[in-house]
Amino acid sequence: MGRIIDNKFLKITGRIKEQFKLENGKFVVPAPCEDVFTRGPYISQCMILGANHSHTIALIVPNYVEIAKYAEEHGKAELLANIPYRSLQDVVTLAGSKVPTIEDSMSMPLFQDKQFIELISHEIGRHSANVKNYERPLIWMPLHVPFSPVSIYILSMSINVLSIFSILGESNVDTKAVITS
Repeated sequence: MGRIIDNKFLKITGRIKEQFKLENGKFVVPAPCEDVFTRGPYISQCMILGANHSHTIALIVPNYVEIAKYAEEHGKAELLANIPYRSLQDVVTLAGSKVPTIEDSMSMPLFQDKQFIELISHEIGRHSANVKNYERPLIWMPLHVPFSPVSIYILSMSINVLSIFSILGESNVDTKAVITS
């Protein structure tokens, strides 16, 4: 469930089904977890998935503007060079000009950058203390465009949760991140 903001963005306000069950029988209510992970500066949006699996995963939309500030303040030139969007307008203009795919996200140089992976992993690990052990995502996957009616539709049509687990399970460490706290 959600609502459209400025005819461009989808603000997720809830789910038709507010919880899902893991393989171990534990129920996960993702909305509070997603809220926890987006409280820091580097994660713009988060979606927790994992129904009928052994653990949860997080789909992460980075906050490019804050990551660029971090890279500039900490002298991380390589990380800064890999950031494709420097403002929200860039995200809307550049990312919004084509239909998003998982392949686009997986091939972005930023998402292969070790400093980026460490920054987001640290951010998730830091906030994981505020969620139950079984709700903590063991792995995360970055998405290059914000959740919107188009991106959610494409994601739902082109890939399902089982496929995401398969992609993350079979890919190398550079295209996924294992959360460590």
